[in-house]
Amino acid sequence: MGILAVFLTACQSADNDNDAVQSVVDGFYTAAMVSDYSGTIEYISDDFGNLDALLEMSDSEPEDLLDESVSGFGLNADDLSEEVNQTFTNFFEVMLKNVIREYEVSDIQIDGDTATARIEWVTAYADPSEVESYTGMENDLETIVQDYKNTHSADLSMTDEKNDSIIILNALLPEIFTEAAENVANLPDIQMVSVVTLEKTDEEWLIISMEEEGQNAE
Repeated sequence: MGILAVFLTACQSADNDNDAVQSVVDGFYTAAMVSDYSGTIEYISDDFGNLDALLEMSDSEPEDLLDESVSGFGLNADDLSEEVNQTFTNFFEVMLKNVIREYEVSDIQIDGDTATARIEWVTAYADPSEVESYTGMENDLETIVQDYKNTHSADLSMTDEKNDSIIILNALLPEIFTEAAENVANLPDIQMVSVVTLEKTDEEWLIISMEEEGQNAE
């Protein structure tokens, strides 16, 4: 094989790897943007550091999270009205939708069987640990319920605690969840940068890690 043929073959292989890496990154982020976390798993290695978190997110259902939210009152989602369940489901979907609003792969570097891709992406959450402050739901639900009891005691039995809790939560939660969803949807864009590392095994590129560089200063 001549030098030119070797050169062209090497270039073609590099182009194929570049396209493959781009495809894996696009697949992952496209699935994540529509909250299909189970769909993201096909693009990551078994050694991916955040695999457990992704698996947990892929299994999350609004009803389960609503159950958890009202368990302190001895209730579950089935005890509450259809309106509560619908507004919470919408809130949950809006929260996930705004984790990644858009993204762009700005650079791909390949070194043998290792590659890195620089991702510029947009989120609603500068600090996910402060998510309550973004939704407007900083107030403790137990406190809100107690305040309602104090001002609406004439409408409650005050003896059947579970039934009173159902009445109160059915009255309060639709507005709370609707307002929270609107607050999240109206959050400004936060520009972020991450570096994704991939490895090629048996001719297949998979993501092995993701590291945030932080907010994009541009």
